[in-house]
Amino acid sequence: MLNLYKAIYQESKRRKITHWYAVMTKGIVILLNKFGFIFEEIGDPVDYHGIRTPYMGTIEKIEQKIMQEHPELYEELNRDL
Repeated sequence: MLNLYKAIYQESKRRKITHWYAVMTKGIVILLNKFGFIFEEIGDPVDYHGIRTPYMGTIEKIEQKIMQEHPELYEELNRDL
């Protein structure tokens, strides 16, 4: 999963994207939060193949969180950029 987010992060940086929007289960959000990928809930949960909630992540805030709490991951995300 981290390799997927590395690819998303690097492509976002290349394209100057500043925010991510996603519809996810609570379990995915909890897992991503453990690595510093912080997403804020921006809507109500809906039942779509199970309960899903819309979220937004600000790349700048995510970078700061990862840099502080997981510097080795931050270095890996930025490798080859």
